[in-house]
Amino acid sequence: MNSVLKGAEAEAIACSWLRERGFKIVERNFRHNHLEVDIIAIGPMPKRVEEQVIFLSTPVLHIIEVRSRSSQIVDPALTVDEEKQKHLIDAASYYAISHRLDLELFFDIISVEFLQSGERLRFIPDAFRAEW
Repeated sequence: MNSVLKGAEAEAIACSWLRERGFKIVERNFRHNHLEVDIIAIGPMPKRVEEQVIFLSTPVLHIIEVRSRSSQIVDPALTVDEEKQKHLIDAASYYAISHRLDLELFFDIISVEFLQSGERLRFIPDAFRAEW
């Protein structure tokens, strides 16, 4: 499977996972000029409790970068560097302003690893923050 198809499959897996947890997908592959966001969703606020993530009922806007790999050599989440973070922040800012949204923003990463034993999804809520 080529990387474009693998990326699309990873996004579909991520969307399904999010919907199962009460997220509403409002945009996929949102583009503004040269900026792109894989998934924009309204969903519950994530909160870390020890090693787990729980979701509170407060709705927030999730800007989600989906990363996929077919090997375990590099964690896909580690490939979201500062430049990519800046692009996501700029795109999110434009989106929130243009849609007049007054929700707290969370920048999340979903990594999907395609292993011989099946797919493994990892949700990293609030992976980085915007410095407004």
